[in-house]
Amino acid sequence: MKSQDKVSEAAFFDGIAEAGEYDALTQRAYDRLVLFFERFIKPEPGEKLIDLGCGTGAFTKELKKFSLNITAVDLSQNAVSSAKKDNPGYSAICSDIEKLSFADESFDVVVFSAVLHHFKDFSRCASEAYRVLKKGGRFYAFDPNMRNPFMRIYRSARSGKGRRALRPVGPEASPYTVNERLLSKEELEKAFKEAGFSASVLAVSGIELRQANRGIFDRFLTFYNLLERGMASLPLARYYGSHLITYGVKT
Repeated sequence: MKSQDKVSEAAFFDGIAEAGEYDALTQRAYDRLVLFFERFIKPEPGEKLIDLGCGTGAFTKELKKFSLNITAVDLSQNAVSSAKKDNPGYSAICSDIEKLSFADESFDVVVFSAVLHHFKDFSRCASEAYRVLKKGGRFYAFDPNMRNPFMRIYRSARSGKGRRALRPVGPEASPYTVNERLLSKEELEKAFKEAGFSASVLAVSGIELRQANRGIFDRFLTFYNLLERGMASLPLARYYGSHLITYGVKT
C-alpha cells in the first residue's frame, strides 16, 4: 500500500492556515456541494457527523444549517486551530484520518472534505469511515475528476511542471501538495465497495474556483467559471464534470 507523505502534507496546510489567504472555491461552489450533500445524505438534526480532512473548516462551516453535532479532523494543527476559531461550538482535533481514535460506530455521517485525492491509496480512509459509522450511517466525499480536461491542466501532477511543494501562498505559490492526484469514478467505487459500503459516484460541474494560484490559469479563471457554470446543466457533466461526488451507506 502506498503511503501519504504526512510531514509534507501537514506542513503545506500549516502554511496555508497561518497565511489565511487561500480559499479555493466560491460560495456558489459550496452551495452546490451542500445541495448534493442534503440530497444524498438527508441529514437529521442532532446526528453526529465527522468531517475528515476539514482543513480550515470551509466546508464544515457550510453544514451549520443542519443542526448537526459536528467533529472536524485534520492532519494540520494550524488548520484545526483555524477551524475551531471559525466554527465555535464544534469539536476540532488534529489527527490522522487513516488512524482515527474514535470507537466503532460513533457517528451517523462521515464527510471527506476534498481530501481523498491527497492519498496515493485511500483504502484505509474508506475502512476507517466504515468502522466509525453506525450501521446505516452515510458518507459523502468530493474530489477532482481525472476525466475533466481542465482539472487535468489545473490539478494533475503531469501538467504541473512548475509545481513547488510547501509554497501554499504568495507569487510563486503552488495549489498542490506532493500527495495530490486526480481520481476516477471506478477507483472511488471500488475502494468504498471493498470497504463494505453500498456506494455511488456522480460527476458534476458548477464547482467554481475562487482562485487558482496556477500562473496562466488565473488569467482565464473568469472564463473557466463561466464554462463550469454552463456545463452543470449539460449531459456531458455526468462524465466530464470537474468533480466527483461519492456517497453511500454502511450496510
